[in-house]
Amino acid sequence: MFKNMKVLTKLIIGFDLVLILTIIVSAIGIIYLGNAKSGFADYRSLARQVKELSAVEIDLGMLRMNAVKYNPILAVKTYFYNRLFNPVLATHDKAPAFFPAFLPG
Repeated sequence: MFKNMKVLTKLIIGFDLVLILTIIVSAIGIIYLGNAKSGFADYRSLARQVKELSAVEIDLGMLRMNAVKYNPILAVKTYFYNRLFNPVLATHDKAPAFFPAFLPG
């Protein structure tokens, strides 16, 4: 089939095939670029929600720390809970400074 064709015809067919493949690849890229944009919008929405939740979590942690600081009963419970279940705090010999002096440790 290709033996009877002129060189110019073969070149035109070759360039046409390359052009068609380039158009197909470009079209697929444009389609997936639109999908990536919508996926990024979903990710951004989730990231904002996580940021808001982390701010709430930080506020609750600060509230708990302040409650422990100003409530001696809760401070004692938290101290012993951490000594039993938190291996990092259990290795310390001394309680933090805001605990009453009568606590062991």
